[in-house]
Amino acid sequence: MQTAALPLGIIFLIFAAPASAQPADPPCPQSCSLLATSHGEPQDCATSACQADLLSRQPIGGWTVTETPGADAHAATVQVHGRTLSYRCRDGQPGVVELTGVDHSVVLGVDGWRLDVPFTADGPVLSAPAMSGSTLLEALLEGHHAQVTSGQITTSFPLAGSGNAIRRAMVACGMVPPS
Repeated sequence: MQTAALPLGIIFLIFAAPASAQPADPPCPQSCSLLATSHGEPQDCATSACQADLLSRQPIGGWTVTETPGADAHAATVQVHGRTLSYRCRDGQPGVVELTGVDHSVVLGVDGWRLDVPFTADGPVLSAPAMSGSTLLEALLEGHHAQVTSGQITTSFPLAGSGNAIRRAMVACGMVPPS
């Protein structure tokens, strides 16, 4: 019986250790601190905690932010009638805009303005580069509605919440989102 008491006593001492003995979390990167706020004031937190917090909050307008486990990829996505519009990024790589549920020939517009975006097909997914400062990325961050015409079908995707969702995905990928 004495052998069982020793491990339980050690476990008790570990959990009873003062909180000051725990290492302090490093502050979030500036881009994360700008988004992780409490009553309008930036918070300090561990980078992983900040990213988890950003991903756990669901943006408005139907946009969601998700993580691809093990792939260091994050996406901001909205779905309408089985079609999706996504901004996807991966740590250390530029972002891309992806469309699914459409034919391989599409025309993309934002708020009634046509964007000449060259999409490439990889199976059922069409993708186009969306580098920081590009017309495509700026339109998705600031626009109100994206229209995707594929054949005779035009789908209107809401962009309310897209800027918030895309910026969260960018931060989670280690990028500094545009202001």
